[in-house]
Amino acid sequence: MNAAHKINLLVPILFIVALIGLTFALRQKQRNPSARDHAVTPGGALSPDAPSESSNRFAWVPSYPGARLENIRTVQNHDQLGYGYNFQVKDQGTKVRQFYESKLKSAGFTVIGKGGANGKSWDLYAENPDRTRSIDVNGNAQPEGVNVGVMAMVR
Repeated sequence: MNAAHKINLLVPILFIVALIGLTFALRQKQRNPSARDHAVTPGGALSPDAPSESSNRFAWVPSYPGARLENIRTVQNHDQLGYGYNFQVKDQGTKVRQFYESKLKSAGFTVIGKGGANGKSWDLYAENPDRTRSIDVNGNAQPEGVNVGVMAMVR
């Protein structure tokens, strides 16, 4: 078999492999959208019925009014997708904690909270009834307000 004949056979095979690769990549992209697709609007409404496969799958996460989100990140871990961020506000930690606890409970989440030994920190953990969504919110009092970290998971 000469070189020209080998190349003629190889071209359609490479084309098919490229199409399969492209199809696989597009399916992965649909299952794992980029971080820009997970925008959270501060003060946005909590929606317990937000579809988990939508491009805004974390719309159900309460956003504290006036908070400027920092360190926004997404994490894919096996069958879980996580979304997290931090913010600092000048409000008292108890006000921030009550905001999250109230929003999550009104959306049907089971909320478990605990305070730190020093009385300046707190943690809330919440899950929806079918355990497909969970959120961990923690706060740490500072001289001029509170630092808050939020991590939400969709299974």
